[in-house]
Amino acid sequence: MTSSQGRIARAVTREIEAGLQSEDPDDFELASDKLETYSPRVRVGLRLARILGTVMLSARNSWFRERAAIAMSAVATYPCVRYLLDALKADDARVRSHATEGLARIRAATAIPALRRALRDCDDEVRHSAVHALAATPGGLTRTALRGALRDSSEHVRLAGVWAVRPLARAHVLPDGVARSMLTALARADSSDLVRVTSTIELLDANAVGSDPVMLCAFLGSQHPFVRQRARGWLVRHVRPDLAPRVLEHLATRRGDTLPTSEARQVVRAFRRAACERW
Repeated sequence: MTSSQGRIARAVTREIEAGLQSEDPDDFELASDKLETYSPRVRVGLRLARILGTVMLSARNSWFRERAAIAMSAVATYPCVRYLLDALKADDARVRSHATEGLARIRAATAIPALRRALRDCDDEVRHSAVHALAATPGGLTRTALRGALRDSSEHVRLAGVWAVRPLARAHVLPDGVARSMLTALARADSSDLVRVTSTIELLDANAVGSDPVMLCAFLGSQHPFVRQRARGWLVRHVRPDLAPRVLEHLATRRGDTLPTSEARQVVRAFRRAACERW
């Protein structure tokens, strides 16, 4: 940063600090928007973190508390950690949720115990954000905590768990087989349509279908066009000629909904292409 850029950054920082200490909602919102716009050129150090943290934790008006939590979450830096941890104890669930989102960006190991406690929060969004924050923090989300998230009563929390499975497998927190069995169970039996579809897509993207014709045909015949599209894409990339008889036989004997004709042709063409490449 040049000297002139440094002077501009300091001037903007002073304007932001003044606005964040204003009791006028318009001034405060303008300052918080400016902080998000100029970050990271305007560094959120100890002073700015203290100003935001004081408003987030102590303002009488709930609008100020939530807006400060949103701003701190968006520009979270390490000096914000102590205030975000205190915010996890706030009465306002929206403040707690934004605090967990900020901790997800910082990935501080010191926040892990508090985030694990947040997995038991009474608010769905707080638990959802806590799963995301723990998954983003090295060593944060254990296998036991993940299983708990995948059994949560809220589909949004279970979705956060689904999105955490593959990263944890890549980080060797979960064996590949365990990750695959978790996603398979959700894809087949979860009560939420959204969770089943998301788990299916995660399985396909992870190339975890393997040589299971029953699972593959279930995806090819899904009622969701997007799942069928992803399944056909997987087939084109990974199809093996020896899988063709079992998949085609299973498709032929399926009851209920079957593949649309145009999609069935694409499946057959994929097998033909694989056979030609083999021979």
